[in-house]
Amino acid sequence: MTEDETKGHRQRLRERYIADNQLESFKPYEVLELLLFYSIPRADTKPVAKALIERFGSFSAVLEASEDELMKVEGVGEKTAILLKLVPNMCRYYRTDKVKNLTDLSSTEKMGKFLGPKYIGQTDEIVYLICLDSNGHLISCEKVSRGTVNSTSVNPRKIAEIALRTGAVQVVVSHNHPRGFAIPSKADITTTLELRDILKKLSVYLVDHLIFSASDNELGYDFVSMGQSGFL
Repeated sequence: MTEDETKGHRQRLRERYIADNQLESFKPYEVLELLLFYSIPRADTKPVAKALIERFGSFSAVLEASEDELMKVEGVGEKTAILLKLVPNMCRYYRTDKVKNLTDLSSTEKMGKFLGPKYIGQTDEIVYLICLDSNGHLISCEKVSRGTVNSTSVNPRKIAEIALRTGAVQVVVSHNHPRGFAIPSKADITTTLELRDILKKLSVYLVDHLIFSASDNELGYDFVSMGQSGFL
């Protein structure tokens, strides 16, 4: 495209978005085009957007790719890679902020609602620990560990230390399966039972261990409760 054609195309795409005020009618590469306007101010962003979709396979996969992988696509520099990575992080921050005042975590549904947003768009395994008082009210929520896919372990000693430090009566552990289903593995079951027994000696009750995975549903995640599944 010439510079005038590029300007005209950008304006038409912006006007279409402003008129609709939503993205459902846009193709994946068109959504990327809109986003890339803010990191590639003058050049035609359509070829870059299409190349990103072609390389990674989907809009979500583009946003989940690493900065190094993104910059292997022609036309994608550091500024663009950072912008693309910012999107899922902002979505996760937004969704987490929406439930930050949820302090009554006395049911599995409430636990899932509170923890689920923390796993949206995550490509690493992450372990969180919720510490509760005797009424199931939130004392603290701490990230226990983070690692590459399938490499993070639920560390019983560290969890016990946090529970004692916060004065928790009850705790809930969670972790995610970034590339799999929200189904407990044999290792998950073994570690959970070990953790339950260690905490019991400290007069701390392990209420549940929730396992999360990505989903196409409206929440963006699925989860399984090991407590409700009969493992605890």
